[in-house]
Amino acid sequence: MILNLLLNSQDAIEEKMGIVKTEYKWLVDIRTYKNKYFLHIEVMDNGMGIKSADLDKIMLPFHTTKKAGKGTGLGLSISFGIIKEMNGTIDIESEYARWTKVKISLPLESENKHSGNAKPDHG
Repeated sequence: MILNLLLNSQDAIEEKMGIVKTEYKWLVDIRTYKNKYFLHIEVMDNGMGIKSADLDKIMLPFHTTKKAGKGTGLGLSISFGIIKEMNGTIDIESEYARWTKVKISLPLESENKHSGNAKPDHG
């Protein structure tokens, strides 16, 4: 999933570099953090971004915003399926021609569940 997001960032930055006539400093920012219940992973870039009309379709199989021959439209769809199987969520924010941020949130299992210190559930 992370590799797919990084490759998408690379493609978006390369696309923008081909359009922008002036030099710009490219950025891919990766952040991870957790709270009591979730592990959060964010990947943000300053590439081409995604048009608002495409945001609702971006995770559908075979939907791609890349030029012909550049992508299959399966990367985010497969990642979405994996995240869903893990009971997680994926959120995508973008401003076309400026940036994109993808946030994955995965639930953490109880720390005591696998430590051997778990108390039986007498529910």
